[in-house]
Amino acid sequence: MAIDSFDTNGFLSEESKKIKEEAIQKFSSLFQHAYALNKIAHRLKYLFKANNANAQQTLSVAVFIKILNDFQSIVLLAEKGLRLQIEVLLRSMLEGVFIVKLLCEDKAFYREYISQDALHRKKLINVACSNPHKIFESTRNLATEEFIKEIEDEIKEFSIQELKIVKLADRAGLLELYDSVYRITSGPTHASARSLNLYVKTNKNGEITEFSPGPHMDFDTEVETTINLLVVTLECLRKLFGLAEDRELEELVKQIIADRTKRVES
Repeated sequence: MAIDSFDTNGFLSEESKKIKEEAIQKFSSLFQHAYALNKIAHRLKYLFKANNANAQQTLSVAVFIKILNDFQSIVLLAEKGLRLQIEVLLRSMLEGVFIVKLLCEDKAFYREYISQDALHRKKLINVACSNPHKIFESTRNLATEEFIKEIEDEIKEFSIQELKIVKLADRAGLLELYDSVYRITSGPTHASARSLNLYVKTNKNGEITEFSPGPHMDFDTEVETTINLLVVTLECLRKLFGLAEDRELEELVKQIIADRTKRVES
């Protein structure tokens, strides 16, 4: 009977279960903060009393839930030592934070946000009509002249412009996160040549001598960033719904800052 080892089944093997123990032992306080923050976020979500007649509130909560799922996914990936996959998801989470901050702080932004759907549909139709592949057949069947005209009229009537991520980051007052975290994580997201160097090892002749899928345990900076992003999101939602400052969240943030300072000084 074959041994269910990391070498034969990777992160889906029985042997990989030991990785979580190693990760938590190495970054115990980091995981404690992440789990504590997750618990607070799930408690607070029931206080965000959104009404579907209020698009600003409804969309803000919906994006928050997406961000919360990203956060939990990143923590699970960290427990497996999947650092590059964390970076891919972190980039997506950051986009959500740009959006939720604008939704919470700008009462009119939800209209711009919703309007992007028309541009997205127009792009899909253009691709389907120009590409003869059968995968686009159902889309082409929907793309009647009347349907296309309706979308084009909507775009023209409301002067819909594409919302670039860099502009959203700037408007949200988070351009520094775009220029740092978002740009850095573009490598693994788009499978850049540099990001692929981590996956194999070569000898002096350039021949692959070893596969190196991980685990890669240097994920602490990414998880810290993820924690900070969820805190920012919770503060945005708290202010939108007029909630008082949350003592448990405040104390956790103080502890996170204290632990980070201690770690840097050591």
